[in-house]
Amino acid sequence: MAKTVLLSIDAIRADRLSSDYFPSCWAIIQNDFCIFTNSYSHGTATPLAFPGLITGETAEGQGTLSQDTPTLAEMHSGRSVAIPNNPHLSEQRGYSRGISNDMQKDSDYSLISKMMDIGSNFEIARSAFFRVQDLLPLDLESPPYTPAEELSSELIDAVDLEPDFLWGHFMDPHTPHTDFTITDRKDKTVGVDDYQSLNDRFHDGLSTDEELEILRELYDEHIRYLDRHLSTVLEHLRSKPWWDDALVILAGDHGEAFGEMGQMVHPWDEDPIEEVIKTPLAVKFPDGYRSGKVCDYIVQHADVYQEVVSHTGSDVDSSGLRLDCDDPRIVISKSNSAIRATTESGFIVQRRDGTGVEKGDVTRNMRSAVESEEFTKVPLLNGDVKGVDIDDSLAEHLEALGYR
Repeated sequence: MAKTVLLSIDAIRADRLSSDYFPSCWAIIQNDFCIFTNSYSHGTATPLAFPGLITGETAEGQGTLSQDTPTLAEMHSGRSVAIPNNPHLSEQRGYSRGISNDMQKDSDYSLISKMMDIGSNFEIARSAFFRVQDLLPLDLESPPYTPAEELSSELIDAVDLEPDFLWGHFMDPHTPHTDFTITDRKDKTVGVDDYQSLNDRFHDGLSTDEELEILRELYDEHIRYLDRHLSTVLEHLRSKPWWDDALVILAGDHGEAFGEMGQMVHPWDEDPIEEVIKTPLAVKFPDGYRSGKVCDYIVQHADVYQEVVSHTGSDVDSSGLRLDCDDPRIVISKSNSAIRATTESGFIVQRRDGTGVEKGDVTRNMRSAVESEEFTKVPLLNGDVKGVDIDDSLAEHLEALGYR
């Protein structure tokens, strides 16, 4: 079976996929990959976005993957290796299905993942753990995830295991934004004395214009650091005899906002906006197909899933289209508080409170697409459900316990 490689990147904006931010990777991306400049995610945050990539479906409920649809790994008959590097991509939510290795063991988030897997009977203890953690200062000496230098080394080792499916998730563009992965450390002076306050204000939506400029500079430095190490993975993959036959996907899960439309970071409880749901996508198809091309029609994460369906010859009914198909799409993107349908001509947003917004040419099919989707109630790691009224969240919890 031909091999599939998914290299996903957290919190990276579509406008960062260029030679300015990926100078080390750019020759390979430009020559061997097809770049999609209008790629949309199905969600504003990792657990809202990834169901689209891994199962070709939008997120539902608390973000657990549907049992009715095979994951990308399950479509491969041989060994599958994953280093998800994000506690939201957990066994509890179904991301270990079809994976051969122990994802928790291979993650710096193993403790958090184990806490998530404890289950609802220990919800109070789990919530207390994270609330105490929130009171602690940031560890400014090292990032709270496996950084690109280490992850790239692990992925290179995994490539040598010759898996049929390989997935690695890079977290480097994600907050907190500090100076721990500035690429040219000796030459860069950001001038921030209090990174804790800088990141807290960013998450609270209180950053000043001056602070946002500093955050953008740090964000871009994290991406350039990522580029240097991601390039070693691409070069190693390219050295393999099966490179020409492989399907290799480079995709962002969601973007990042720096004050656009009043949003900061990637809110779980706001309208899905372009800067947060438009993501980089570059695909190396087998046998040099479409290599070096740039496609500007709208595509979506569900189309990536459909591409893997076709690549593996799986008998799966997917709503996505092949990526080389430029037929019009209606892309659904969700936060906990809103559902958006996007087309080439416009978009519509329907909010949980019954209000909404429209822009451009909104069709009946777009309205129907939004109305047919469920609002999500995806919790943060501490158990809070942003964007959902507390009474609704409590009612759902009581129902799950059998009291309603």
